[in-house]
Amino acid sequence: MLVGRGPLTFESREGPPLRIGASNPIGPELAALMALDLLGVPARLVFGPQTETSLIDGLRRGSLDLAFLSGPKLRETLARAEAAGARPVFSTGAQGCEGPAVRDPQVPAVPTFLELASMMTVTIPDDERYAAYEAAAAAAAVCFMAVLSDLVQPATLAEWRRGTDLITDSLSVSAVAVPQGVRLLTGSCAGSFVVRTGRSAAAVNSLRQTLRRRYGWRAT
Repeated sequence: MLVGRGPLTFESREGPPLRIGASNPIGPELAALMALDLLGVPARLVFGPQTETSLIDGLRRGSLDLAFLSGPKLRETLARAEAAGARPVFSTGAQGCEGPAVRDPQVPAVPTFLELASMMTVTIPDDERYAAYEAAAAAAAVCFMAVLSDLVQPATLAEWRRGTDLITDSLSVSAVAVPQGVRLLTGSCAGSFVVRTGRSAAAVNSLRQTLRRRYGWRAT
């Protein structure tokens, strides 16, 4: 979720670059950078060891205009940001089987990226640039991912699937995950989500071009 010291409006496209905290150009905040590019809002990266605490402190002190918050307990993090004078700008959406166009159930009052674009009267093209944003947004939502290696034995695969079903239905696992604001994706839902984090070669190329053009970053 992107938060800021003020709202983003159509006039933000004509103003000075907004300072956004970043650990590096390809951290979780990449989703925010791609979104700002699609909206046509100029931004300047402020590098540093960006923990949630330092980001919120930067907003409080006025050294940052925007911060991208991710990870568990997002609702509590948003409350801390609001106490520091920030306000939510947009969320990357539910990101599960529902898809990124659905509001995040943890913060249902916060608009999705596409809703913000509509409020700013900005038309977002359904092309590789938007696909690059979706991939970055999906990746930013991942806390951890467990994937089987290739050519696994059928019996092992069957056991794995039984295990994921047990975890999904486990009350003890839910007792830990729910307070953290973490959801477990398994089966076909998890598979489609992993595909979304990679998208296409054209989307990855668009992402790299945006980083090079706007922020001077080159893949190594």
